[in-house]
Amino acid sequence: MVTWDTWSTRTHYEEVEEPLPELEGITSAAKDRARQADFNVNKGRCLIENSDASWTEVVDVLHRINGDANDVMNRLEWAWGMNRGTLNLDTRRNLTILSPNMRIRLRYGEWSLLPEPSVIRRFFFDVENMKPHNRWNFPKLEDETYKYTFIPLHDMEDVYISRQEEDGSVTIHEYPYPNFPVLTSHIHPTFAIMHIGVSLSIMVDPVKRAELLEKHDWLTHVVTLYDKWSDPFVEEMYRGVDYGFMSSAKPVMRMRRDNGPCTPPRRIPFQWTHLKGKRRAPRAPPTNTANSQTRPKKRQKLTRLKEDALDFHDEEILDVQEWFGTRLSSWVDESFSYPPLAPNGLHE
Repeated sequence: MVTWDTWSTRTHYEEVEEPLPELEGITSAAKDRARQADFNVNKGRCLIENSDASWTEVVDVLHRINGDANDVMNRLEWAWGMNRGTLNLDTRRNLTILSPNMRIRLRYGEWSLLPEPSVIRRFFFDVENMKPHNRWNFPKLEDETYKYTFIPLHDMEDVYISRQEEDGSVTIHEYPYPNFPVLTSHIHPTFAIMHIGVSLSIMVDPVKRAELLEKHDWLTHVVTLYDKWSDPFVEEMYRGVDYGFMSSAKPVMRMRRDNGPCTPPRRIPFQWTHLKGKRRAPRAPPTNTANSQTRPKKRQKLTRLKEDALDFHDEEILDVQEWFGTRLSSWVDESFSYPPLAPNGLHE
């Protein structure tokens, strides 16, 4: 007779498929918005190489994998003076047009776009002492386009960039690309600044990082903004403002569909799609009978796995909310009206 006490979950294992979460892909509507915005400036060509539009891709500047990371998104929304749950990384302001080669290099942080000094200044109330604005005084930048300097960050020493000119000729730019033209893009400076900050924060060579900060005067200001926006709560937490930012009465908008001409205020959700992975899972013990030993059918096991996984996902979200509830002091913008939202240039 086999009982629960004698059944070993450590020695009786079998392979069972389970659903794995995948980040929702960039929707067709989001791609159309990005291409339309870029077409007005660069005709859909690669921002860096100016290559033909037929060889380009829609690429996120601030990596959209963070779209469902509550801690990152909450911090940015707080720092940028936004309502909680409204920052959508699939906004056209975060999507640019690049060739496959430049897309890969952007993703690995090998290059980035540095906003003009006049734009960077607007994020500080004290530029000389590098004191950024807080959320209550965050600047509302709403220009259609901005000027950027192409800056190599790492592993670009042996890379030649071929850029097509307006007359059809091709100019070869060699590292460190001193004659590379100033670029015009619809990308919002906040996303460009965050991309630089992330890239520098993961740079493994401290000497190279120090050289970059010395070479580009305004990179130090960019790093200051990145640090402030990535963890803006510390000084404000002690100012005695009321609790409400993580109120359960203001749920994060995840399920709003992105299928129209305007960017919906929402977080990019994870999806539980097809079964694609396997893990070791214990069998259910056999029934306590003398002549038969049965186990649940596969369909039943898969149903339980899905429910368990979703419950675990919900528990993680609640844990994050509780943690932030102890850290935050205020969420002054109580309205979650949709639409409109307070204009800040990030919802377009």
